[in-house]
Amino acid sequence: MESQPGHDPFRAALARARSREARHIRNCLLADQVLGVFGEAEVGKTQTIRQALGGSAMRVLRLDLRWAASYEHLGFLLACEMARTLAPGFAPSSLAYGGRLPAAVEQARSRLVETLGGGLQEAMRLWPSGRYDWPVALESLELLAQAEEALLWVDHLEAPRLSFRHPLKLAPLLWSISELVERAPNLRLLLSGREAARAEVEAPRAAFSDRGRWLSLHAPSADAWCQVAELVDAGSALVAELVDMTAGHPRTMLLALASVAGQPAPPPAQEVLLALAEHDDGLAARAMEHARSLHRLGGQALTQAALGQRPYATAQRGTTTTQELSKALKRLRLAGLLRHEDSWRVVNPLLAMRLRAASAPESPTSVRPPWS
Repeated sequence: MESQPGHDPFRAALARARSREARHIRNCLLADQVLGVFGEAEVGKTQTIRQALGGSAMRVLRLDLRWAASYEHLGFLLACEMARTLAPGFAPSSLAYGGRLPAAVEQARSRLVETLGGGLQEAMRLWPSGRYDWPVALESLELLAQAEEALLWVDHLEAPRLSFRHPLKLAPLLWSISELVERAPNLRLLLSGREAARAEVEAPRAAFSDRGRWLSLHAPSADAWCQVAELVDAGSALVAELVDMTAGHPRTMLLALASVAGQPAPPPAQEVLLALAEHDDGLAARAMEHARSLHRLGGQALTQAALGQRPYATAQRGTTTTQELSKALKRLRLAGLLRHEDSWRVVNPLLAMRLRAASAPESPTSVRPPWS
């Protein structure tokens, strides 16, 4: 389960600091039927969108493509979402057929049968049957949208492209949703994902090339992090230096501020980050394995980015062709290991520190690589 801002004072402070971005997303959703929110990995897209949708009068159905293994699986997920939002608070077992039911439960079940039809049996399952088609799920969603205003949020658009030969293809999926949005004016659509997946949504001849509004979400600014520091009594003296060293990476910044909160004289930013990087949680080893599984040059490209090298330079790429290296870099970006703005950089600054330490002669201040 993702932790909610209210359960963590630091995340709650960050949500407060990002309230302007959340309001902007909410206002754009009210103004446009189709909205896309894109950004580099780990800038806080999903959490900020959740914040924007909080208290919405629309029925919000979220499809997370990370969990969809096929079109039939996606249909199952959509049926489950419709059952959840139409009958909130009821366990699937209480909505099953048979027996005398309380009036509130019977009313909820009748509404589900009217909307989902045979899809109700699919939604009651623990696992997808593999026989519930995606077009049938969309027909149920259209019935729901005819009765009331609804929002379909398709998150993590990049996910299907991360698996080789994935049966779920993003372009046909988006076209099927686009056709539904055309027919259902009460249905709003929110698309979100990494910047590397944006082209498949708004490129010429893509499903939404001539419609919708597209927003870019970035990591919180130095001003936002100063607000967080003040709200949690972490002091703002070293925030600017931390932001400069981490590019405002939310997870690392929250860890850093939590480690110095309440200290009258916090250590320098470099020492704070070094202390965090020295804790071996297996991040670097897993990241290297992931990079190598994405492309044969993945580990090399990830290390070069951590060292601040220009991967396309002849000295760095050696005999590797620029086309092959470009393919590796794009896959690492799609997977959320690298970001690209003015240059290629590792998304997680603590991972970058560990990779640099692994490539440098060991010294008293270096971080020992966990895979040595």
